[in-house]
Amino acid sequence: MTRRLLDGFARFRRGLFDAAPGRARALAQGQQPAFAVIACSDARVDPALLFDAGPGELFVIRHVAALVPPHDDPAADALGAALEVAVETLGVGDLVVLGHARCAGVAAWAGGRASGRLGQWMAHADAARRTAGCGDEADPACWERAVVMLSVARLAAYPVVAHALAAGRLRVHGWRYDLVDGRIETLSHRAGTGTTAAGSQTCGPGPAPP
Repeated sequence: MTRRLLDGFARFRRGLFDAAPGRARALAQGQQPAFAVIACSDARVDPALLFDAGPGELFVIRHVAALVPPHDDPAADALGAALEVAVETLGVGDLVVLGHARCAGVAAWAGGRASGRLGQWMAHADAARRTAGCGDEADPACWERAVVMLSVARLAAYPVVAHALAAGRLRVHGWRYDLVDGRIETLSHRAGTGTTAAGSQTCGPGPAPP
């Protein structure tokens, strides 16, 4: 079964190491991504594929629902460490929280079906129930947007993000990818302390929204 993976790696190696050895050598020396993306673990939502990015262009953090827990919660340790690398060490200028349509984690949480470790993790989204105004029978997209917005708001409390926002070195975005119609929905944008805009702009095929 793993032959499929090894065959894929062989094609990747030919495309990078054989066809572009200079690029491969540069990547071996270090990374300088301009963007960091917090994305869901869902196999259909690969940021590098969605944004047509090559090796070294995106710093990607993935976990269920792209959910950001409170910065002072023990569950935030792994995310906090990754943010320190992305924002402080690598100096990315844009940080995107990328939610998506038909997210199983959000659906299980919104429907009260999340149990075990998934339930413990998704409980960090419970604050969205009090602020989203989605209602018990809401369109799943309402909850997906609510989790993205909650996550964007929480990022500003992570010290490394707060400092970069205050210094004007970082912009934080909340996006939702609709895998049904292939669009990106822009939900929020934070360019500095206290400058959050929310909306429902959509972007079809072509450049990503600002």
